[in-house]
Amino acid sequence: GIFALVLEVDPELSWRDMQYLVMDTAKPFSAPGVVWNQTGIGKQFSHAFGYGKIDTYDLVQKAKTWKKVKPQAWFFSPRLEVKEAIPEGPTGVSANFTVTQDMLKEANLERLEHVTVFMNANHTRRGDISVDLISPSNMVSQIATTRSGDEHYAGYVNWTFMSVAHWGESGVGTWTLVVRDTVQNEHNGTFVDWRLKLWGESIDAKKATELGMPTEDEYVDLPVTPSPTPTASPTPTAT
Repeated sequence: GIFALVLEVDPELSWRDMQYLVMDTAKPFSAPGVVWNQTGIGKQFSHAFGYGKIDTYDLVQKAKTWKKVKPQAWFFSPRLEVKEAIPEGPTGVSANFTVTQDMLKEANLERLEHVTVFMNANHTRRGDISVDLISPSNMVSQIATTRSGDEHYAGYVNWTFMSVAHWGESGVGTWTLVVRDTVQNEHNGTFVDWRLKLWGESIDAKKATELGMPTEDEYVDLPVTPSPTPTASPTPTAT
């Protein structure tokens, strides 16, 4: 119903335009146990409620003057090999990848919208694992949390997570993925590898291309690059 009202204002809005409008007009709110953290572009974000409650009036009003975003662009890192045992405790295993301005210029990527992480982490009890993605602005996205009822014995195999917590950031700088096992028991695992994918608005709409469908062997045949590991996990601004 709400989005139908927005599309009455401008039927040509894309799914990405709609997400920009919602993010830009949503309102954080106070409630017991709800934590809000400031993103890299100064917005308030909650892992439970995203950017807040939808404000129908503001959403419709903003749509009346909205300038449509340019076509989508993307940047994919190499497949980054880690192959480190995940220690029990709060430290975990950290791996990073640095994105440069030249990389994004070549990819025709101006600013971020969605960030996805493809990863492999073997573990004899998947629910013991948590995964945080930390952007260059030090914004933390909790892309996986521990789950007491998850008894799966294989961990995360060819798993893709997505986050919108880094919306609007440039993407330039060092991205860090932290895999933790904070549950003390007989179960253990290994952080095997990962791949960072940045999605967003193109720099030059004329250079935008269509993304082909992925193949089943996309990751099997992907060249592997050793992933740098920092000496210590960075201190996050959100947990």
